[in-house]
Amino acid sequence: DALGHIFNKKKVYYKSTRQWSNSAVGMPEVRGHMIAVFRRLRGFQVLAQYLDRRAGTASFPAMELCKDLLGGALDTIPSGSSSSNSNSSTQNGGNGHDNQEGESAAAQTQLSKYRAIHDEARGFAESIMKHILLLDEITLKRMEAETIKGIRVKLYQLYNKLSGADGSYSRGGRGGSSSADPEDPRLLRDFFTFWRSLALKLITSQSLPLKLFGWDTIVEIIAESERLAPPPRAYLAKGAGTAFVNGLYSFDPKRVMGNGYMRPNVELQYHRKIPFDGESDGVGAGGGGKGPVVANDPPPEGAGKTLTLFRCTMRSQHKWWFLSEADIDQPGTDKDIDYYQHKSKRDEEGLPSASGWLTCRAGADPPPTLEAVGKLVPRGEERETPEHLLARWAIENEVVELVLGDSIHREIVSRSTELIKFLAGMCDRDDDDDGDVMTTESDEANGGSGHNKYCLQASHLLLAWKTCTNKADAAVSAQIYQLLVSILPSLSPALAIPLIEAIRDSLETAGAPTSPTSGQQKALSSSHGSGVMQKSSVHGGVGSLGISNSKSNLSMGGGGGG
Repeated sequence: DALGHIFNKKKVYYKSTRQWSNSAVGMPEVRGHMIAVFRRLRGFQVLAQYLDRRAGTASFPAMELCKDLLGGALDTIPSGSSSSNSNSSTQNGGNGHDNQEGESAAAQTQLSKYRAIHDEARGFAESIMKHILLLDEITLKRMEAETIKGIRVKLYQLYNKLSGADGSYSRGGRGGSSSADPEDPRLLRDFFTFWRSLALKLITSQSLPLKLFGWDTIVEIIAESERLAPPPRAYLAKGAGTAFVNGLYSFDPKRVMGNGYMRPNVELQYHRKIPFDGESDGVGAGGGGKGPVVANDPPPEGAGKTLTLFRCTMRSQHKWWFLSEADIDQPGTDKDIDYYQHKSKRDEEGLPSASGWLTCRAGADPPPTLEAVGKLVPRGEERETPEHLLARWAIENEVVELVLGDSIHREIVSRSTELIKFLAGMCDRDDDDDGDVMTTESDEANGGSGHNKYCLQASHLLLAWKTCTNKADAAVSAQIYQLLVSILPSLSPALAIPLIEAIRDSLETAGAPTSPTSGQQKALSSSHGSGVMQKSSVHGGVGSLGISNSKSNLSMGGGGGG
C-alpha cells in the first residue's frame, strides 16, 4: 500500500496546480524523484524477487497496485535516444586519444547503468506476467476484464520502451533474448509470448465469458502482429517499358540497425544501382537471381544511375509511391526524374503495391510490376516474425480445433473468423530462407501449400463443414456456414477444392433437417469461382482523382511519413 501511494500518479498531491500547463511541475517531480531513489536502492530488484515468490498465490499484490508500479517503472526508464547515444559513443571510442578514451569509459559506465535499469524492469514485469499465467479460473472470473487488459497494456508499453522500438516489433531468434542489450527490439518478443499464453489460458477455460474475452484478445494479437510485420528486404521490378528500371531494389542500409532490423520511425526506401558492363544486375536469368550484365558497346542505357523506390507525401497529404532518380540536393521534390508512380489509396500506402503503377513523363509503357523479396530481419529469422510465431502457436496448440470442438458456441465461432482468415493468408507465405523444413509430404496431401505447415489446413475446413452439417444447433450451423462463406473466396485451390468436394458430396446425399439448406450449399460451392477471379485479377491504373501531382518537400526525409 505504501508503494501505491508513491507510484500512483493520480494521487491528489501529485497533481500540478497550474491548470493551464501540461508540464510536470511541483509535486509530479517529487514522484519521479522518489521512484528514482527507490530504484537506486535496488527497490525494483527486491520487489521482483518478492513478487516472484508469491506469483500465483493469494498474497500477490492487487492488480491495480501492480498497474501503478508498472506505470512508475515505465515513466522513469531512460529514453531510447539517451541509451542509443551512450551505446554509439562506446562503439566509436578507443582511438587512442585521451579525451575520447575518457568519453568511452563514461559512456560504458552509463550503458552499464541502463542495462541494470532495464534488467530490473524486465524482472519486475516478468514476475507480474508469471503471476497472471498462474492464476486459476475462479480467480480470473472474479477479475474485471478491463483490469486484466489494463495490466496487459502497461506491460506492452513497458516492453516497447525497453526494446526502443516505439511499437516497431522486431523479433529475436529461437534462442530467446536474455542476452540482448538495452533497446534491442528482440525484447518485445517476450511480451508477445506472454500475450499468446494468456489468450490460450482464457480460451481453454470452462467459463464462456473468459473464452469470449480470450477470443477478443486473439483478434487484438492478430491486428498487432500484422501491423508490426517487417517490411520486405527488397523488391524486384519487372516488365517496365524503360528497361533499366527493371531489377532488384534493396532496402537502404543506412536505415538498418546493427542487429539487422529496420530503425524505428524511418521511411521505407529501396535503391538500385544500374550496373555497367560486367557488373551484377541483381536480376539474372529469368529475373530471379544475380547475373553478370552482358558486355555492351556503348554501355547499357542508364548505366551508373541510382534509382529509388520510395514513398512521397504529396501536398494533398496523400502518400504515393515512386520509382525515380532522386535529386541529390532535394530528393522527394519536383526535381526528381520520375519514371513510374502509384497513386496509392489509404490502405495501400504502407508498402509498394505489386500492380497498378502508372507511367510518368520520363518512363515508357508498360509500367512495371513489383515482387516483394524476403523480410527485413537478420538472416535465419524469417520465420520468427510476429505473424509466423502467432501462426505456429495457433497450429501447435490446435486452436482451430478448439473452435469446432464439443463445446462449440456460435459466439466463439463468430469471433474466430479473424484467426481463420489470418491462418489462410499464412499459407501463401514462402519466405523461409533459414533452411528450416516447414512442410512434409503429408502436409501437402492435407491441403497445405507446400511452403508453410503453420497455416490453415484442409482438415480444418473439412472439420468445419462436418460440424456445420451434423450440429443439432441450427444457430451454430448457420454461424459456421457464414464463416466458410466469408473465407472461401480467399482460399488457395489446395484448400478450397477439398472443401468444395465435401460440399458437393453433401448435395448428393439427404441432409439432416438442421443442415444448411441445399440452396446454401450450392451458393457456398459456387462462391469460390468468383473468389479466384477476384484474387487473380490485376488492378488497373488509378484514374485522375483531382489530387495534386506535386511532391511535398518533406516527402523523403520522414517528415510527412506515417
